[in-house]
Amino acid sequence: MPEAAVERRELEKFVEEFGSEAFTTDGKVLTCEFREKAINAEKKYFVKQHMSTVIHKERVRRAANSNRSICLLTNFVELSSSESSFSMDLRQMMIEANIPLHKAQDQTFRKPLLQYCSQQVPDPKTLRGDCLKKLYDARVQRVRDAVGNNPIWMSVDETTDAKGQYDVNTIIGRLEAEEEMTRT
Repeated sequence: MPEAAVERRELEKFVEEFGSEAFTTDGKVLTCEFREKAINAEKKYFVKQHMSTVIHKERVRRAANSNRSICLLTNFVELSSSESSFSMDLRQMMIEANIPLHKAQDQTFRKPLLQYCSQQVPDPKTLRGDCLKKLYDARVQRVRDAVGNNPIWMSVDETTDAKGQYDVNTIIGRLEAEEEMTRT
C-alpha cells in the first residue's frame, strides 16, 4: 500500500515540475497531453527522454500554433479517419507518380508536407502496410471496369533492373473493331 502512495507522489511531482499542460496523472500512470500516450515514469530520465523526442517537440510546437480544443471521442474518431485518409491519399499519389515509398523518410520530402498539410507523414513501413493492397485492388477494379466484357489485348514486358530484380510491365487494352477501322 505505501508503494502506491510513493508512486502517486512521484507522478504528481513530475506533473508539477514539467507542467500540467504537458503531463497529467490519474495516480497510476503519467500521460503526455500532447501525444495522448502513457509515459514510463520510473525515473526522471525517462520523462526527459520522452520530452526530447522529435514527435513530442513537434506536437508541442503544433499545439502552441493552434488553439487547443477539447478532445471528445467523436473528434478523436474524425482525426484518426482523416489521418488514415491522408496516408491513403499520400500512398496513392506516390504510387501513381512513380515515387518510391522510401522517399517519405527524406527530410526534403517531409518538410513541406508537415508545413502545409499539418499532418504527420507516415513512415515508409506504414505506407507499405495493408492500404497498399487496397490501392492494388482498386487499380485492378478500375481496369476491370474499363474493359468490361469486351475482348482484350495484353502486352507483357519483362526486364531486369540494375540491382538484378525482375520488373514486369503490363499494358491492357480492349479489342474493338471500330477502333481498328478508324486507325487504318
